[in-house]
Amino acid sequence: MTNPAADDLSIIVIDDEPAICLLLKEALQQQGAAVEVANNRSEALQLAASRQFHLAFLDMDLSGHSGLEMLQELRANNPGLVGIIMSGTMIDSFAKLVEYQVDDYLSKPFSLDQIAYLVARHRWSSQATPIETEPLPDLLVEAAHQLKSPLAVIKEFTHLLQEGTGGDLTDKQANYLAAINENVELALLQVSHLEQLNEPDGGQAKLSPETINLSDLLQTVLDNWQPILARHQLQLDRIRDSAVETVLADRQATEQILYNLLDNARKYAPPGTAVTLSTFRYDDTTVCIQVADEGPGIPRKHRETIFEAYRRLPNHQADPGLGLGLTIALRLAHLMKGELLVVDGANAGACFILRLPDGSLN
Repeated sequence: MTNPAADDLSIIVIDDEPAICLLLKEALQQQGAAVEVANNRSEALQLAASRQFHLAFLDMDLSGHSGLEMLQELRANNPGLVGIIMSGTMIDSFAKLVEYQVDDYLSKPFSLDQIAYLVARHRWSSQATPIETEPLPDLLVEAAHQLKSPLAVIKEFTHLLQEGTGGDLTDKQANYLAAINENVELALLQVSHLEQLNEPDGGQAKLSPETINLSDLLQTVLDNWQPILARHQLQLDRIRDSAVETVLADRQATEQILYNLLDNARKYAPPGTAVTLSTFRYDDTTVCIQVADEGPGIPRKHRETIFEAYRRLPNHQADPGLGLGLTIALRLAHLMKGELLVVDGANAGACFILRLPDGSLN
């Protein structure tokens, strides 16, 4: 039996609908996976006997055979196989999925965004080591604390100037002050979260999850970041999904995550390209917010490490900053019972997906 190379992701798709197999194969190959397709139980078992797979997408009902039972058969030759069950009807009992150790569930019809998220979520799941949330150095936390006062003073003087205390402003001066204020607000948020994340509970006690209107939240982010990105010759677009209305989250923490992701796009996306802010429903209980750019992207071999504190890609070692933006974003996502993943973008750039609980279930 041959084993895939360490940097490959090998997937088997088992479905008796050729159209589903074709759609999945193309979507998975776009995520850098090596994909084999089987239309029945016999083909699937034959493939599983000849090679190892990391993931299996199985139809719940495959020509009279149970996808759940077939997953057990496949695991006889692939002990670490991640199983994702697909179904076009409601599952009668989710206890069955637990009983058969199903790793994830995909409802038909599904979107390409859902597929990208699933692959990122389970890539290397049998080999990955969890990211350690080590305490931040005392010096860094103290420096963050000391920054609060001067930043607050800058913010107050900015407001005074915006109110006309120093005289009438030209349109250009008003725009510059607005940009200063936006970035001071962002810096204060970063400082606040640096302090919180070093507390014993990781700052969880200071989060206030609530049902948030996602359209309103994203409009705020859009209003704040469109002028910033425009100054870097980047266009910020938003794609609306009517099926996604609310999230259960801390508003400030969610904005901070999105600000960090958009700030990365500002740094690395080339002028004249677009940054896209979009949403999609992942399943009945969770929704996703996606930030995608058209920059150089993040090589797959580095995707397990970019969320580690102070970690930078080899070609970005000289970039300004501490390398903590994604670390903070990931920790905040976890504190809100969410996830933050990076996937292959449709335009070859970086694509981050933030998954959060659906606020309508609160």
